[in-house]
Amino acid sequence: MKIGIPLVFSGRTPQVQAIADLLKSLGFDIETSQTTTPKLWEKALFLGSNETCLPVRVYVAHCHKLVYEKNVDVLLAPNLWRELPSSSACSKYRDVGGIALRSLSSTFDYALGKFPRLIQPNLLSPKKEDLWLVIKDILKELEDEAEAKNHTIPNISSKDLKRAFGKIKDFSPKKEPFLENKPRLGIIARRYILEDPLLSQNIKKFFLDKGFQILTPYDLPERYFHKDGLAKGTYYDAHILGEQFLNWGQDKLDGVVILSYFACHPDAFLGQFFEEKARNLGLLSWHFVCDSNVDLGGFVTRFETIAELVTNKKARIEKKPILVSNRSNVLEKKTFITWPYMGEPMNLALKQLAFDLGASDLLLVPKPVTKETLLKGSQEFGETCCPYACVSGCLEETIANAYEKEKTPINVEILMLHGEGPCAFGLYSIALKDILPQKLNKISPDISVGWLTTGLDQPANFWHDLASLCNTNKQRLLNSIKTPLSFLKPLNLRDSLFLAKRALAKLRLAEEIRAMYLLARPFGPKVAEETYLTALETLDQAKSIPKMKQCFQEAKVIFTRISYGKKAKKVVVVGEIYVALTPYANRYTVDRLLGDCGVQVVEGVSLSHYLSCSVKPTLNRFFNNLGLVQFLDKQGLKLFAQGLRDKDALPFLNFEVGGDGVLSVGAAKRALVQDFDGIVHIYPLNCMPEVIAKPALLELASLYKVPYLGLSFNRETDTERLITEVRTFTALLKLNTRNII
Repeated sequence: MKIGIPLVFSGRTPQVQAIADLLKSLGFDIETSQTTTPKLWEKALFLGSNETCLPVRVYVAHCHKLVYEKNVDVLLAPNLWRELPSSSACSKYRDVGGIALRSLSSTFDYALGKFPRLIQPNLLSPKKEDLWLVIKDILKELEDEAEAKNHTIPNISSKDLKRAFGKIKDFSPKKEPFLENKPRLGIIARRYILEDPLLSQNIKKFFLDKGFQILTPYDLPERYFHKDGLAKGTYYDAHILGEQFLNWGQDKLDGVVILSYFACHPDAFLGQFFEEKARNLGLLSWHFVCDSNVDLGGFVTRFETIAELVTNKKARIEKKPILVSNRSNVLEKKTFITWPYMGEPMNLALKQLAFDLGASDLLLVPKPVTKETLLKGSQEFGETCCPYACVSGCLEETIANAYEKEKTPINVEILMLHGEGPCAFGLYSIALKDILPQKLNKISPDISVGWLTTGLDQPANFWHDLASLCNTNKQRLLNSIKTPLSFLKPLNLRDSLFLAKRALAKLRLAEEIRAMYLLARPFGPKVAEETYLTALETLDQAKSIPKMKQCFQEAKVIFTRISYGKKAKKVVVVGEIYVALTPYANRYTVDRLLGDCGVQVVEGVSLSHYLSCSVKPTLNRFFNNLGLVQFLDKQGLKLFAQGLRDKDALPFLNFEVGGDGVLSVGAAKRALVQDFDGIVHIYPLNCMPEVIAKPALLELASLYKVPYLGLSFNRETDTERLITEVRTFTALLKLNTRNII
């Protein structure tokens, strides 16, 4: 039985290399692929989706080689969750085998045995000792496959396995690198770029030949890579590696080169961030973004220039002072709270929560995003996903308008989630902590900002910060919340339920009113929209649950009259939550365009559904940090194992890829089972979770014989093209008659 293991992309990590070496030492027939040739590079351009970064497509090309040229029986493609403890890796690492399968074949053909057995163990920890159970699971799957296909595999004793495992070297260096007496160049790039000559433009060889010492984050011991001194909410392993490497190297390096690839949203933040950080530390720095059309000759010319500059000792630049937000005399300023706009249901829910906390007077309620908002946020991090531009522009606009109105110094606390991975959303608040104060300072030095940020499983600091803005009774409650379990104390539980119940009720009722509006719009756009806006206004004024329900019932009567006795084609809208729920972010495709073309819309993504789907994983992460649970986990008893947030996504998407990818597939599948007529998939350009989900959605559409419309949005989306695509899709819907398999 031949086992194929791609040792590129996430396969470059020490864990995957260790698995390949161990299996080979045990006598398995292992076929690896790790050298990217020009032929494989060219093949990568046609095999993988052009919405993914080139390194992912290169991985698919290597899988193609193993499957169709080497004819392997098993494709072993581990899912990498993190390169450092307590961090998170990118979405694309979490289902690399699934990406390859859906690029080269399909879930349906896989079920029919037309593709090699795919084994995808989850590498949840970067530590060598945690690889033991993973390897045992892999061996069990290999035994099952051998038995099912009547293959012969080595007979391995427990003693043989322990001996082979003991030979695995430690993954991280134990000692600091020796600093040579020559120009020292730091290179910050992902491991799979650094160790692939083609992807890295052979940068290491070039500078080594020039007499440089090359140093990278992977040359340092693991003890350097912690979150101390980094921004609150830091979670991304590439961020921790890069920033702490710069902190270590500020007095040891002569220059830094940052390499990244186009279509990688996290690197679109981090590349610019590292370049600015290096300059602030007094280091020469250069950031290069590569793509499939890269010209090696052009890079050689740039490398020559860098070599000359770094060698010149006078080129060292002065350290820049680190600018800190103007937070002096905050107590003397008028304080407000605001948040990024993400639809009216969220606005109404947060206004209700503020009312119940006695903090209504502090609110700066954000207005809907417009073209001007997007332009304001598009002045920095130009290659990042468009929701960042909307969020950045919205915050700047809201705060600037408040200052203009108040005509007095103000301090604004920004309410926002920070990330836990793997979506690039988690980098928004980190990037904005530097950028937003600089932009607001140009308006007036009398504006200061603070951050009420929290992760879903780390709420304590958030509640304590919020408490300082509330009345005495609410301060007692919020300050008593130390952990998620704090909510379960009798007094806390009573008060917490009282606070949360009405805000959540308003959120759900606002979403239900919106759902009725989207179903009614095809039968009377003007009256449906007027009813919707009036209902939201009335719901906003209702502060008790009975009055909220009364508002809902009144709106329901009107929407029912509009739709009574009428039929239309019905589609499910799924995708990335911000673009799907923010009208201008999707250029009103959901709120107006589809309905105006005579199609009923049901949103497969909503804020309340997202929150409810996140509760279990959040609790799992909390309980997994308990000592007893960690001990049992090492013994193979996984009481709180990470699973899919939406099991309806199976078997089309089998692993949690972050963002809303799994939720999109699960919602689409449920809708098609209920005889919906099509899928509309809305997402930011190059959004990795949704790009991973897209082939699964296409396969679902094919299986159920319905049209699929994929709409990706960036900062310059052409509205006329969008209207044409939506009209063409809705015309196909009306012509489509399907026979469901």
